[in-house]
Amino acid sequence: MENRKWFKTYMFIWAGQFASMLTSYAVQFAIVIWLSLEYKSAEVLAYAGIAAMLPQALIGLIAGVYVDRLNRKYVMIFSDAFIALCALLLLVILQNENVNLIWIYILLGLRSVGNAFHAPALQAIAPLIVPQNELIKVAGINQVLHSVCSIGGPAIGTLAIAYLPISKVLYLDLIGALLAILSLVMVKIPNVVAKSKSSAHSIATEFSEGFQTVSKTKVCVIFFFMQWR
Repeated sequence: MENRKWFKTYMFIWAGQFASMLTSYAVQFAIVIWLSLEYKSAEVLAYAGIAAMLPQALIGLIAGVYVDRLNRKYVMIFSDAFIALCALLLLVILQNENVNLIWIYILLGLRSVGNAFHAPALQAIAPLIVPQNELIKVAGINQVLHSVCSIGGPAIGTLAIAYLPISKVLYLDLIGALLAILSLVMVKIPNVVAKSKSSAHSIATEFSEGFQTVSKTKVCVIFFFMQWR
């Protein structure tokens, strides 16, 4: 990709992904807050929090190995679409007078699974588009934007749930996913797929090698646990 085009392409992708992540954080936090206010139960709040975060924390450890074997662009598109589908299903469930909390927990967990594959795919496209001498600068920008989403998303979710019913708040997720998918469809991203076999043994081997590489450097270990928190 020509040097003069990479910045516009990457920022175009990031604009859509930023909207998607911001609304996703907002909706996830809004759902948890709504459950705590609606049911006034610490148990419900705990289950919702676990469902919303635990799958991504666990699956995120190995998701990158699978993402390397797939087209990153399609992984992000399908992840965004899958999260939007979960939001639609939540809308349907909330139309009933008697809401089954189990289904809400399940859909929160599924949204978390979608995020687990989306995050490494987004990180992996930078080396495919950005020139090598600009990667450090772009990585810094990425971290700032992630921080903005993780802080701003819950704030937006809290404000939204204070003024809107939860059924309206869920539309934020649909809008964010649509913007993200459109931004990806309209650009071309080079596709580099790992040639390793997708057997359980090879995946376990790659995960083990990656963990050993990280564990050899103290700074990497600290950074790894900060990212996984």
